[in-house]
Amino acid sequence: MAIDPDVAELLDVTNARLAALESGGPGDGSHTHKGGGPLVDVGIRYVTEGGDDSLDGLSWATAFASPQAAYDSLVADFSVAGFSAINGRRHVGTVLIGPHCTFYDVGEGLILDKGAVAEFRGVQASKGQDPYAWMSRLGTTSPTATALVHMVDVPNSTNGYGFEFRNLSVYADLNVATSLESLIRADDANMVTVADCYADVDNGPFDGFFIKCSGGADNSWWDVTANRVNSMGLIQAVAPTTNNQNRWNVEKNQVFCTNPNLRGQIDIYNVFDSTFIGNNLEGDMVAVYAEKCGSNSFINNAGESTSAGIQYPAYVMPGGWWNVIIGGRWQTPTSGIFLDRTGGGSRVTVINPQATLTTRTDGAKNRIIDPEGTVTLVGGFA
Repeated sequence: MAIDPDVAELLDVTNARLAALESGGPGDGSHTHKGGGPLVDVGIRYVTEGGDDSLDGLSWATAFASPQAAYDSLVADFSVAGFSAINGRRHVGTVLIGPHCTFYDVGEGLILDKGAVAEFRGVQASKGQDPYAWMSRLGTTSPTATALVHMVDVPNSTNGYGFEFRNLSVYADLNVATSLESLIRADDANMVTVADCYADVDNGPFDGFFIKCSGGADNSWWDVTANRVNSMGLIQAVAPTTNNQNRWNVEKNQVFCTNPNLRGQIDIYNVFDSTFIGNNLEGDMVAVYAEKCGSNSFINNAGESTSAGIQYPAYVMPGGWWNVIIGGRWQTPTSGIFLDRTGGGSRVTVINPQATLTTRTDGAKNRIIDPEGTVTLVGGFA
């Protein structure tokens, strides 16, 4: 059967353009970027075990050995290609990180320019019971490293927007990385996504956090979703200023940590208008410590304390106002404290907690609605 001439012409044009892309040839120019070369080169760098930082990183066959080299290449090529930054910031592309039999050693940590935003995406991160499967894993052998990833004021003090970390594993041996404070560190970084990652340490527990945010301006619009975190806190966001940190979405994370040296598995200060939904916060310690926070929703978070006779509150909320806690099942071998407040604050509403726990506050106009089980109220309730 004869092929329609128009269809035949379309196939010829398509095949010619595909050939131009694969060869890197000029073709008709419609599939090349400003810096020249095929479109497939734009904005992607590959990293693999056994790679070589002297190569171009444009394919698995010519992949870099280190995530830092891949990121630096994206930043450099952005300028070479003639693209312009907007408000001092630019999105330079994606670093695609292959699996490693141990980990990619990032030394003092992956140093990211907050004015040059990128996505870091792994091929595989273990989410099952075996944390040592073949995976896209960052680690360090440096005794002076304070974090594995740095979005901080050096080299650029701008307020960063839009970094993404997906499907990665981050790891440290605390007998080696003795100065570690967090695995991902950010100062004044906004709209950051951390999703489907696995975080673990050897020789813990770790007196630190998977994510630590500080700085003098703002850390807002974070999306922290579906991560599995062992032997450390999930988030510490405690910027030492009165600036609000707004509109966080923290959802479906699995945290397993027993470390009373931390104020909470989630430790936040001055965070407003945020949602914390469906997180498993398991261990013998405070689950959520929210200081001077307001207008936040804590919905169906759940946890379990295993040590009889030790009573840790599920929530501690000194100061702050207008927070809502809905549902959530908290299992303890003895009666503990569901909500504990020190330092004032008011108007916390607790709806349908599924626990036989004491709730005590020293604020005003707090309410508990439809508790499931026996709840003893102590002070501060309207």
